[in-house]
Amino acid sequence: MTGFAFQNFDTPRGDLICRVSGGHNHCLIVNGDNAIESLSDVAILRADVALGRCDEAWLFSTGSPERDRAAFEAAFTYVGVPYSPIYDFDGPDMFCSALLWHSLREVGHPVPEPIFMRDLNWQPYAKEVACEAARYGLTLEGILGRRVITPKQLADCLVEVDYLIP
Repeated sequence: MTGFAFQNFDTPRGDLICRVSGGHNHCLIVNGDNAIESLSDVAILRADVALGRCDEAWLFSTGSPERDRAAFEAAFTYVGVPYSPIYDFDGPDMFCSALLWHSLREVGHPVPEPIFMRDLNWQPYAKEVACEAARYGLTLEGILGRRVITPKQLADCLVEVDYLIP
């Protein structure tokens, strides 16, 4: 199995990400028995462990097994990069969808442009978003001014190939 897995963590933060972005709240790259993800520092782990943390996952592809494997190889260059809990696309740290975005871009797959947090569906959840921002020393305005790439944006530029129940 090679491709890009999308999951939904059943946590308050995960639920907020799903509601604000309109899609999944986590994504990772899988190649055979291995996975690379940024749930903390970018790391390599066993695919069954990464996929087994959620009740379900969706597997996507670029449409080319060679390009999928090349994206996995490209992700290796980010192993050890610190995690960005504040989803700062323009900062030096990494979050899950930024890892996929950079890896896909490096192998020539068309990827969407990052968007500003303020362009997501945050208004109905303003209080929760402000609380999440405050946990990391940011104001609501500060977090809304950050550029992000969401798992949904990435899923929309890929082809769904399988539904997985780990």
